[in-house]
Amino acid sequence: MVKENIDVIAPVITKIVNESLELNQFYDHWKLAFVTPLIKKHGLPLEWKNYLPVSNLSFLSKIAEKTVIYHFNDHLSKNNLHSCHLSAYKPNFSTETA
Repeated sequence: MVKENIDVIAPVITKIVNESLELNQFYDHWKLAFVTPLIKKHGLPLEWKNYLPVSNLSFLSKIAEKTVIYHFNDHLSKNNLHSCHLSAYKPNFSTETA
């Protein structure tokens, strides 16, 4: 449904995220997550220690986070501020390349 109506939805999402960034405010309801316990491995006993908590954040929260990471990365790259020891938030870098 989102893909079918992206031309209508995108400007609204952009405005909401930009306003959040301009006001330096990450709204409280974006910080709420639905936590679902998932069993670590099929066949394990149904005990608390065998579950992983999986948090699902809101769609707008994820969009805002990706926007900030993009701008942060862009700033670091343009100003040559990336540490050679930093792998987080860098495109094509991971714990394996660290």
